[in-house]
Amino acid sequence: MNINEQLSITKSLIILNETISTCSFTKAAARLGMQQPNVSAAMHELEEKLGVKLFSMVPHGVVPTEAAHELNKYALQLKAMFHSVQNYSLSSHQYSGAIRLWMTDGLGSFCLARQMTEFCKQFPDVKLEITCSNETPNILSRETDIAIVYKEPRSSGSVVISKHNVVFGLFASAEYVARHGYPQSMDDLLENHYICDRKEYNTEWSVWDSLLKKSQKTIAYSNSTNILTQLTKLGLGIGLHPVNSGNSEKDFVQVLPEFTLEHPYWLVSHIDAKDTPKIREMLNKLKEIMNKL
Repeated sequence: MNINEQLSITKSLIILNETISTCSFTKAAARLGMQQPNVSAAMHELEEKLGVKLFSMVPHGVVPTEAAHELNKYALQLKAMFHSVQNYSLSSHQYSGAIRLWMTDGLGSFCLARQMTEFCKQFPDVKLEITCSNETPNILSRETDIAIVYKEPRSSGSVVISKHNVVFGLFASAEYVARHGYPQSMDDLLENHYICDRKEYNTEWSVWDSLLKKSQKTIAYSNSTNILTQLTKLGLGIGLHPVNSGNSEKDFVQVLPEFTLEHPYWLVSHIDAKDTPKIREMLNKLKEIMNKL
């Protein structure tokens, strides 16, 4: 196999991986900066070359076959190799290059925006690539170097660094309290006060879901922690927020402080990346931050 054939197969595997990730030739093309017909043609060409069917057409997308999933294992190895080469340095992976972080938008807002300044000043040559999502990343394919996730990962390529519990409480703005007063009890909150909620909270906590079903004035929902924080700041209603971050908000007031909920988070890393100096420094910093939540 000459170099052109090797490059062709490499390109086809990268396209295959993106198509499996998106279940769409169109979305894969957008991610790769290609035209959709070129992506489709590349997959058909790979099918003919290997004598296997890779995708079945369905309305609004494609479904990968078992053969596609088997080939994708090689694509994942390629992506991991490319990431390692991109971050390689002759000084044994010192403090330069990129660190890819994956976490919820709430933790991204409160952990990164407020508490990562010290790390960035200490290691100015390290670029942070931050993805905020409630989904669990594919650590085996090096989709990220470090992740903070709701569920303990089971991937063979990941290793749990630490587990933490984040305590949540009810907060209102000073303006809201001035207009509506403090709720005197949970019944008072549910009957007489406005509540702003994040949709995921209802599925994460059955007790919160049960309470919200009794609420007479749930005024706003959002799937974003940032939006929920802004709604609470603007005095629209009372919302659930991490106690540590809520107490750090200048205009926030904790109400019904006896009511709290806890949620576990796992700090994880790729098993091959965790001991490189820049990743180790970032993990130590994140553990320090998470221990305060």
